[in-house]
Parts: sequence; structure tokens; C-alpha cells
Amino acid sequence: MTADRAYCIGCLRTLEEIRGWKHMDADQKRALLADLENRQAAAAE
Repeated sequence: MTADRAYCIGCLRTLEEIRGWKHMDADQKRALLADLENRQAAAAE
């Protein structure tokens, strides 16, 4: 986790997203994965 515990350094998910993953349906998971791509691009800037 980042120092401020905002998200995981490895997967860029928040704690809420990590905990909720097993309860998400396929569409929710796809949406989150798309959002993670945007987070990764923003973090690379």
C-alpha cells in the first residue's frame, strides 16, 4: 500500500476495491480494470 494507504502499489486498487473484487460481477470487474489502466497511465506521468 502507498504510505497514505490510498491504493496498492502493485495493482493500484483501493482497499475497498480489493475487498469487493469477489463480489463484483463481470461488468464491474471490466470497468474497474479499465479504470486501473487510466490510473496506471496517470501514475506514469
